[in-house]
Order: sequence, then structure tokens, then C-alpha cells
Amino acid sequence: MISETVIELSRGQFAMTATQHFLFMPVSLGLSLLLALLETLSVRDARYAALAAFWVKLFGICMALTAATTLILVCQFGSHWAYFAHYAGDTIGLALLTACAGFFVTAQATGRLLFGERCLPGVRRALLAWTACLGCHVALLGFVAANAWMQYPVGSGFNPQTLRLELTDPASLFRNPVMTAKFLHAALAGYASAAGLILSVSALWRRQGRESRAAALGHRLGGVMGLTAVLATMALGDTGIFQPNSLQVGKFAAIHGLPPADLIAEHARRTLNGIGAYEKLQAIRDDHREPQLLAAFAATQADLGHALLLKRWKDGVSGASEAQIQQTARASVPPSEPIRWGYRVMVGCGVLLALNFLAGIAFAFGWLGSPAILKLNFYALPLPWLASGAGWFIAEYGRQPWIIADALPTWLGVSLGNPSDLSTGLGLYALAYGGLLSLALILVKRAVSDGLGAISEENRHDA
Repeated sequence: MISETVIELSRGQFAMTATQHFLFMPVSLGLSLLLALLETLSVRDARYAALAAFWVKLFGICMALTAATTLILVCQFGSHWAYFAHYAGDTIGLALLTACAGFFVTAQATGRLLFGERCLPGVRRALLAWTACLGCHVALLGFVAANAWMQYPVGSGFNPQTLRLELTDPASLFRNPVMTAKFLHAALAGYASAAGLILSVSALWRRQGRESRAAALGHRLGGVMGLTAVLATMALGDTGIFQPNSLQVGKFAAIHGLPPADLIAEHARRTLNGIGAYEKLQAIRDDHREPQLLAAFAATQADLGHALLLKRWKDGVSGASEAQIQQTARASVPPSEPIRWGYRVMVGCGVLLALNFLAGIAFAFGWLGSPAILKLNFYALPLPWLASGAGWFIAEYGRQPWIIADALPTWLGVSLGNPSDLSTGLGLYALAYGGLLSLALILVKRAVSDGLGAISEENRHDA
């Protein structure tokens, strides 16, 4: 059996990498849209040019750190999740290739925006900004396609000889029933995160009496953009779970506090069927190709993953006792309390965000004049990340014990590493990511402190 220490350390390293990635990815996505709008407006109105020049710096910082964390995230599929990479490489590879292509496009456009500022005309800068925005959304599409497939695997067929899922319909990867809702949720979370940053920076400038025109414009943009994104996210609700033949029944039950007894009984039945599928699979791999055997395996193949859950407690699958089957069925249902509290945190942060953006709009348009609103807008900065983080926690923790829903248990996907090596790696990851986060905070703080003054100085120097 696989060491529990190896499993938990591998999950810890991946969680740390994914957390850092989703600190920077949402705000990069949202800022790319803001930047594209500002560059487009600056073609006809020069007042927007300085503001666009400021936000492209923050976008460049976030994008660089997003790319750095993405490379490590992708590499971890091979280094720490070797069997998962083998089992699902066909599908995950195509999705991650799409994400990397989006990052390459964004990097090209961002580099030209940052370092070609003095020689690029306004129309070309606007086109580059929209290219960067498109690249960010393509990158998000790739990651969401991979995650949606892990939640709802479609378009792949199990090969009994290679023991892996092989992609049979590439187009279905992007037609996944849960992908549209997940993509919209992730994109809207990015817009809300960027809007929260814009609102917070604008509120800080207004409290300090600086950059009055830019701060007023940013306050209006951030408030409207953020409130629209939050309300749209609330309108989407749980549409990613409500799908025909959804595999998210356990997650839905945990969120709403429904008793899992019926689900456990259903999973016990599927585990028993899966044992039969596993035994038939062994016969097929021994070159038995009788039509009756192949037909019987095809009829029970969907339950094979539930039999694999038994491997956490016993070396083989055949001969499992009734107690082991019941233990496996109970373990196949995600714990309800953490998911339920995660859902409450997400909804609570969403409501607070909506109120924060509404208050920002009221102040920006002169409907309310209390200075306390500026303080609220500034200190509410972490709320979008808390809401987004709670949403991803529900999505990923609620999928457990599966790394691919109903197909591959999480503990079977890990690499067979050494616990001491994994512990050392976890410590080094923590140091590296702590350094990256500190660097991001220093660079953003310096850029916000400089404001538009440094940009105006550069323009006068160039003139």
C-alpha cells in the first residue's frame, strides 16, 4: 500500500503551488480586461493614457508571477503525480497545452506593452492590450478545461491494456457540461479580484489626496466592474453541480447538509460491481478476449474506480469483506462540515463584496460622502481572494477522494517518492513561494506609492 505520508506531502506541495497560482492568476485576468479598456479609451482621450501606463506595470508584475507559478504547477504533474500523468496524460496534456499557449501569447503582448511604450502608437497598444487579454482568457480556458474534466471526465475511453484513459474526442474536452459554468465563475472571480484592487488603490489615493482625477476614475471603474462581476457570479450559483448525470452529488449533499446514507449505500453497490469489473479486467489483460467477457466488463467498467478505492486499505481488490466495502463506501463521500463552512465563507464574502462595491459606487458618484467608505474600500481588499479561495476549496475538497471523479482515487495518482525528500521539497517550496509573495507585495507597494508621478516624469523626460 502507498504510504499515507507520501500522499499527504504530495497533496500539500500541490496545494501550496495551486494556492500561489490562484493568488496571481485571477487578478492578472481581471487587469488584462481593464488594461484593454483603458488602452482603447486612451486612443481618443489622452487622459486615460497615464492611468493605462500605471496599470500595465501592475499587470506585468502579476503576470510574471503567474507565469512563474504556472510552470511549477505544470511540472508537479510529472514530479509528484506520476501515475496521474500516465493515467490522464492524453487529456490533461491537451488542456495544459492550451493554457501554456495562452500564456505565451500574453507574455509576447505584455513585453511589447511594457518595453515598447515610447515607440508604439495608441491603436497598436490597444490591439496589444486586447491580445494580452485574449491570451489570459485562453490560459484560463485551458486550466478550467483540465479541472472540469477531472470533475466530469468525458471524451475519453479506458484502455484495458495500457490501464489509462485515452482521449477519443478532443473537441469534447471543451464541450464538457460543467466547463462553461466553471469558466464563467473563474473569469468573474478574476474581474472581481482586479476590481477590488482598483477600488482599494483608488481609495488609498483619495484618502491621501493624491492623483485626484485618476483616483476618481478608478473608483468608478472598480466599483461598477466589481459589483457587476459579483452579481453575475451570484446569478450563476451552483450551475456547475446541476448537470445531467452529475458526478457532484456528494458535493451538493455536503453543501446543503443532506444525509449521506443513500449515497453511501449506492457507493457500496458500485464498489461491489467494481470488484467484478476489476476481476474481469485482469482476465482481459491475460489475453482472454471472449465476447461475453468484454461485454460484461463494458457493463461494469463505470464502477471500476470504486473498487480501486479499496487499495487504500488492502493490497488487492478481490476478496474484500463486507466491512471493507462499507468502509470504502463511507470514505467515498466527502466530509460535509468543511465543505459547508467553505460554502458559507464564500457566500458571506460575496455579500460583503457586493456591499463594498456598492458603497464605492455611491461615493464615486457623489451619492454618499462619508470618509469611512474610503477606509472600507481599502481594507476590503482581501475579500475577493477569500471568496475565490473558498470556491476553489469547495470544488477540490468536495471532489475527494477522487483526483478524477469516479475513475482514479487521489492516493493512487501520486509518485512513489521518499518522505524525507518530499519534506525537504515542501520546505524549499515554502521558502521560494514566500519570497515570490514578498517580492510581489514590495513591487506593488512601490508602484502604488509612486502613483502616476513617476509616469509623468518619464513622459517629460522623453519629451
